[in-house]
Amino acid sequence: MSKKIDKWISKNFKGNITNKTIMITGANSGIGFEVAKFCASFNSKVIMAVRNIKRGEAARNKLLELCPNANIILMQLDLASFESIKNFVNEIISNKIDIDVFYNNAGILNIPNQKTQEGYELVMGTNFIGTYYLNELLLNYFNSLNHEVKIILTSSIAMYFAKIKYDDFFLEKKYKSFKIYANSKLAVTHYFLYLKEKYEDSNLKVLLVHPGITYTPLISKAFGKVISYLANIFLKIFTHSVTKASLSTLYLLNDNIKNGSFSGPRGLFKIAGYPKLNKLSKKVKKNYKKTIEFVSKLIEKK
Repeated sequence: MSKKIDKWISKNFKGNITNKTIMITGANSGIGFEVAKFCASFNSKVIMAVRNIKRGEAARNKLLELCPNANIILMQLDLASFESIKNFVNEIISNKIDIDVFYNNAGILNIPNQKTQEGYELVMGTNFIGTYYLNELLLNYFNSLNHEVKIILTSSIAMYFAKIKYDDFFLEKKYKSFKIYANSKLAVTHYFLYLKEKYEDSNLKVLLVHPGITYTPLISKAFGKVISYLANIFLKIFTHSVTKASLSTLYLLNDNIKNGSFSGPRGLFKIAGYPKLNKLSKKVKKNYKKTIEFVSKLIEKK
């Protein structure tokens, strides 16, 4: 980390996460890996939930090189598969794995129109439906724990460009990769609004983060080598590093964070910068209950 980032952490991070269990989905790269690295350095127990075990093992080994005494566990999870999600949840509950922070970080962006195992469009099916299904299976367990549990959901500034049409939820009439991504992140934000109200008077703190814009493997995989190269140049000039982007999540690990908090960059257009607490617009909040009703009925049919 840079001296400036170290200084910011020293001044602004007041969380007690030593010996706490932090579970991170999509922890093998990008922001998920950065948060895992930070937590490991604070002697947290880190559970890396990853789709690809081989890549997960490589990331775990890299973390152990940086933090040799870290307690890091690897678990397999594919949000595009209900079977994988159920197996993951069963492993947590049957082994009574105690979790203090559940960071829903995993997501995908701008891939060819594909389907999940259940037949949903892959981006919406992974980013929102998989996240929804996973958390719905875990919430009662989290609620039964005798301590505070932070549940962090990941949105994006793309949500401000989204418009969900419930009669064409997966954009089957006219598929656009960025639009489905934006819609998926708006849907995640709607889920956040629903959960923060539902668990207002409980041991759960439901939190939302958007990291701004940064160059991560997600972009590299989404756009290919040439566009990724050009994007990398642009992003380095106008946005922030993946390490700095991860600070918006670290901010939510502070002890004094309230249920329903939303963290993101403070810079121009919220693209980059050190984090602050933000407010959601009325436009973003609109129809959030309708989105939850829609996905609930959708899953009931499976």
